[in-house]
Amino acid sequence: MTKISRKTFIKQTSMAGVLAMSPMGIGVISGQKKSSSKSDVDDNLLKRLAEGNDKQVDAIMKQLSNRQDGSFGSRGYTANFAVLAAAFSCKFSKYYKDKTLIGPMESLVDVILSQQNPDGTMDAGNLASPPDTAFMMENLVKGARILQEDKTKELNSVKEKAKLFITKAANGISEGGIHTPNHRWAVCSILASVNALYPDQKYVDRVNDWLGEHPYQDSDGEYAERSKNYARVNNSAFIEVGRLLDKPELFDLVRKSLDLTYYHMEPNGEVITNNSRRQDQFSVQSIMGSYLFYRYLAIRDNDGKLAAIAKTIEGLDGFESQILDRSLASFLDEPLLQKYLPEPVLIPVNYERV
Repeated sequence: MTKISRKTFIKQTSMAGVLAMSPMGIGVISGQKKSSSKSDVDDNLLKRLAEGNDKQVDAIMKQLSNRQDGSFGSRGYTANFAVLAAAFSCKFSKYYKDKTLIGPMESLVDVILSQQNPDGTMDAGNLASPPDTAFMMENLVKGARILQEDKTKELNSVKEKAKLFITKAANGISEGGIHTPNHRWAVCSILASVNALYPDQKYVDRVNDWLGEHPYQDSDGEYAERSKNYARVNNSAFIEVGRLLDKPELFDLVRKSLDLTYYHMEPNGEVITNNSRRQDQFSVQSIMGSYLFYRYLAIRDNDGKLAAIAKTIEGLDGFESQILDRSLASFLDEPLLQKYLPEPVLIPVNYERV
């Protein structure tokens, strides 16, 4: 590995930021059109997302036809459900309103129903674990929300079974405990999501109970675990709870965390992990996993700095396979993500902490 000085590092980081705002960097996924209004929807981006999602559908259908569905795992089943639901619901997908997807969606729900414990939890990582159940439910609830307003009568059975699983699981999660600090917010996130589908005050009350413990964040923007991996869990949860339960004050935590993450980014998109208190201290983590957070707040706040960081991420190797191919469900679930990013501004590349 070639050693470089801090001065060289800063220069390289500077080039990454400049590229994001060069004619080549701007419009990586949005063409050359600039956002003239916060109501603009980027159809070109949606087409790219649908194309990537269709590749996932092709693979899922092939596995199911070869009777290889047993290899998915509980999180895999729910992730695949969201992929199929997104394809069925997106007008740009080649599978739009394709009823051949309905049987596979129902089969996926049938499997997790058969694995659900009497208290609603799943043995997903840890046995009868409320937070692990919350994690595996994220994509199931996302898919169910996408299908919620669809009037296709053949979907009725899928929706009824999904509701049966989701409400039973949410009851178990709302009454159960946690294992680690970030689990509190993952539990809050899924309860807020379920409440958006099937409103129940007890879900909101439980979220407020957990939030009463007050999320910890230091002056630099680090959460208690000082982990980039679990910061993503926290940021995802705070955005979800903030937007669904009208708690915009939670976005301040995310803004601060995302700001720190940028300053911890290396030129190739990797982020510093050696200060983590968790297992990711010894792993490689990328800022790419935070792309949707940067995009959401950039659009919501009309923030040019966050938009510039989002544009920088779009230029990283692997963006297409890791984000474009796997995020259609998130864009359909939160339409704000479909809008054009605001105009990016020059982002700082010379900085120090005194």
